[in-house]
Amino acid sequence: MVGLFSFYVNLGSIIGSVIDNYTSRYLSKLSYQIPLACMFIVPVLLGTALFFVPESPRWLLHHDQHDAARRSLERLRFDHGDELELEWAEMIRGVAEERRLSQSSGFLDLFRGNDLRRTLLCWGTIASQSASGVWFFIGYQTYFFTIAGITKAFEYSIMNSCIGFIGVHLGLFSMNKLFGRRTIMITGAIMCGLCELACGIASSAKPNSTKTGNVLVAFTALFMFCYNAGVGVATSPLATELVSSRLRAWTVGSANALGYFLAWLVGFCSPYFINPQDLDWVSTTTPYGM
Repeated sequence: MVGLFSFYVNLGSIIGSVIDNYTSRYLSKLSYQIPLACMFIVPVLLGTALFFVPESPRWLLHHDQHDAARRSLERLRFDHGDELELEWAEMIRGVAEERRLSQSSGFLDLFRGNDLRRTLLCWGTIASQSASGVWFFIGYQTYFFTIAGITKAFEYSIMNSCIGFIGVHLGLFSMNKLFGRRTIMITGAIMCGLCELACGIASSAKPNSTKTGNVLVAFTALFMFCYNAGVGVATSPLATELVSSRLRAWTVGSANALGYFLAWLVGFCSPYFINPQDLDWVSTTTPYGM
């Protein structure tokens, strides 16, 4: 279920990009009003559906509301047979164990003993998302293609989102049926690095050529596929499974905070690297630098 995060991100990106592409033809306020209006559809549906979602049974148990927790679990499950009883018993045991462990754990325990290694592994796993370079492509792919002189830059961005969406499905299948999370994440990260290296080599070997531009587009598409099939789907499940049970909330929460900070840092710094009036790194990394 955690791996489905990439699925919904890519699906929303594709739908939004397609809407933007078609509304760009309007020369009136509709060119931006329609995309903005569409952004409210999902939040409104989710906000309405929240009123019909039962309270978490585990949360109710943590607050000693056993009867309400039982009713909530029965609403969440369609079958009320032996499986429900087993889940109920396991939930009660798990909540009791969490209470016992939480009494002897705090934030500083993240950096003590064996838990320090688990903390660093969790943080490193989440940080690998930003380290792969994906936030640059997600945020500035169209602009990057445009200043590199590639025609139909936005259409290529939509194409890459669709290819990434296919990669998500392959990654989810592989993670559940074929390979372990670690193998998928490492393989995806290596492939992402090779794709970026290929773009750099092609640009250095034969700059200012149409063929090099085609290589740039092709390996960017392959990058999006490899990221979503590897790093994108595997990092979150792997990060949550690496940590200690008694420190899971602290460790995963701090790792997600680190991930958001790194994503912001990449998004904030990237324009200064590629803008022609700033560092102008495009002229040294792409075939059509200005």
